[in-house]
Amino acid sequence: MIRPRRLRDPASGRPLSESHPPAGLAGLDLGPLAALLLALLAAWPLLTRPGLPTTTDAELHIYRAAQVLRAWAGGLAYPRWAPDLAFGYGYPVFNYYAPLAYHVSAAYGLFLGGAVAGVKFTLVASLALGAVGMYAFARLVWGGPGALTAAAAFTLAPYVAYLNPVARGAAPEALAVGLSPWLFWAFTRLWRRPTAARLALAAFSLAALLLAHNLLSLVFAGLLAGWLAWNWLAAPEHRPALPRAAAALLAGAGLAAFFWLPAILERQAVQYQRAFAFVQDPRNRLRFVPAGELLAPVVAADLAEPAAADWRFRLGLPQWGLAALGLLALFQRRAERPWLGFFALMAGLCLGLALPAAEPLWRPAASGTDGLPALLYLQLPWRLLGPAAFALAMLAGGAVAVNPWLRPSLAAAGAVAACALAAWPLLDPLPWPDFGPVTPERVRLYEAGGGIGTTAQNEFLPAAVAEMPAPPADPADKIERAGLPAGAAADLVEARPDGWRLRVDASAGLTLTLRAFAFPGWQAEVDGVPVAITPSVPHGLITLPVPAPAAAPGAGSAHTVTVRFGETPARTAGWAVSALTLAGLAGALVLRRPAPTAGLEPDLGWSAQRIWPLLAGLGLLLGARWAADQLRPVAEPAPALARFEGQLALLAFELPEAVARPGASVPLSLTWQATGAVPGDYSVFVHVLDADGRLAGQSDKMTPLPEFPTSRWPPGRRQADAHQLTLQPDIAPGLYALRVGLWDRLSGARLRVLDAAGRPGDQDGFTLAATLMVQP
Repeated sequence: MIRPRRLRDPASGRPLSESHPPAGLAGLDLGPLAALLLALLAAWPLLTRPGLPTTTDAELHIYRAAQVLRAWAGGLAYPRWAPDLAFGYGYPVFNYYAPLAYHVSAAYGLFLGGAVAGVKFTLVASLALGAVGMYAFARLVWGGPGALTAAAAFTLAPYVAYLNPVARGAAPEALAVGLSPWLFWAFTRLWRRPTAARLALAAFSLAALLLAHNLLSLVFAGLLAGWLAWNWLAAPEHRPALPRAAAALLAGAGLAAFFWLPAILERQAVQYQRAFAFVQDPRNRLRFVPAGELLAPVVAADLAEPAAADWRFRLGLPQWGLAALGLLALFQRRAERPWLGFFALMAGLCLGLALPAAEPLWRPAASGTDGLPALLYLQLPWRLLGPAAFALAMLAGGAVAVNPWLRPSLAAAGAVAACALAAWPLLDPLPWPDFGPVTPERVRLYEAGGGIGTTAQNEFLPAAVAEMPAPPADPADKIERAGLPAGAAADLVEARPDGWRLRVDASAGLTLTLRAFAFPGWQAEVDGVPVAITPSVPHGLITLPVPAPAAAPGAGSAHTVTVRFGETPARTAGWAVSALTLAGLAGALVLRRPAPTAGLEPDLGWSAQRIWPLLAGLGLLLGARWAADQLRPVAEPAPALARFEGQLALLAFELPEAVARPGASVPLSLTWQATGAVPGDYSVFVHVLDADGRLAGQSDKMTPLPEFPTSRWPPGRRQADAHQLTLQPDIAPGLYALRVGLWDRLSGARLRVLDAAGRPGDQDGFTLAATLMVQP
């Protein structure tokens, strides 16, 4: 018998067989199917619960996706302006924020369920892309068992599986993390065998990442450049591929130029500095991640509260253990050492910059050091945990693939099981109600909480907006009628996502003010003649001159005013660069020449004959997760001090200082819970009452948490509510009662306390079982 000749994998140098895999289904690589099952497990909470929660960033992404859907309904394929945001004054969010997640969400939602279903699809698809992409990339480096281990370590990392998609609802960031393995896969294949088709694929993978997330795309692009440089040093036989790799990088940037080129050239048209000001301000607390928190295992308490201050940043205990095994191989003389070294360096860099010790690098002005100014644009140190999870997953795959004392297949099965069991508590988060309809009124309510334009820092407000105008009573009416002279009339004839047509009737010339922010791209015509647009002061609204009528009033004196949002030189240049790049890639594919082959690319996957036991195990895990959901006991309501109308309950209170003096400020902490869907936004009052029931002090808050009014609380949500009771300066010494209640600011009505049977009683407040002693 002739033994098949042995060769080495071009990346790892490991001996491989040149013989072909078995024919038919038995020879298929079923590793991607196993990776998809891992993604299904990670996405379980999203797939088994209705809609999406309202207390995460998913809400703002839903509103943005809805704006894309509205633009498509109006015949606009690529919107840069969101007309319903910023209280209806419009917001250029799509001119600056990476658009891919919103277009993917809108494309799905156009046919199946609208914006909410679309954003959920993007979150689930991101997990699937990440799982299969990590398998594909790690297979090039480690082979099948190591690839599946890497896919499990990556997909089931708590930050990737739970914090990003569920706790944060960060659809664009989750999409960027999911696309990142495909970027490395495409460029690694190009590096090994540079062909025109592989160059185009690599370019498109980079363009997709650049269109997914503004900040993480730059991080992963920088890490990719490091990976290519590392390969140039460690694999000299592939150095001739460097020109094509560089061409793919340039082509990827060129394909996405229609987005990033206008965003850069028109950055002075908005107040983008707002996005980074809080990082520079030492008074603002940046959330770094202590090493103990990163290394800790996942526990059920990590699910207790969705508020950002209570997030727990984990990467998974099995991931750390497997990565440590991978690091041990660095001390062995093996061909895989260069690749292990790169991912160890990548993990150390990303994790090191997220630790508290790195704060001087993020805030050089506050620390008196040079720092790293580029970190300013990342905004949040823990954003680096996505790339860190990528690096740890590759080290985990290396641990299974290269350690000689491990049997790869069994080790991979054990690693997958360990990652799944460690992530198990995260697969059953607190329930949330159905998101409900997306309406303009709901968007305005969200913005009233402080997120104007669906951005936290209002960073895309046009530069001319020095003072935010009051929300209009009727956002659909785009005419500022208070500025019309006596006798003049203006009517909205047609409204589109990108502009309006109006009829203006006046006996003399006037300046027309529209309820929309002025911004580059707005163009106006009066009776077909272009006129200049000028921002109003201080609100930055569109104003334009309407000349006096040529005819006498009432005799055809009305003007037709057309206002449209169009292209600018920067946007036209961006489209041109993208079109030329696409044409160049198409030409390269048509005129391609056969590339030299470095040898047979070996089969490194898992055939059906070898992987079926692991597939069966993953099926059992999914079945166990389903059974756990079916057998979940109905949660008993938490014991409450008092239950109110409106599905709200007072669970607890804390009065740390029970003795005070007249005129003092007394702290009091309350804990509320939504026992169901809360129908309105309610305010909290705490009254300090003397023995005769007279008011001696109080605290009144619009809502326990300004960012999340009570109408957006999901059932089961517990919310801390801190008060400072202000005592009147002339109250007499003695004992005072504390009475707590809720009321509706719109109607002024107080919510009544429910009796034991759940019926409204005659009390509109609850007296706490504590008294406040006022001393002279």
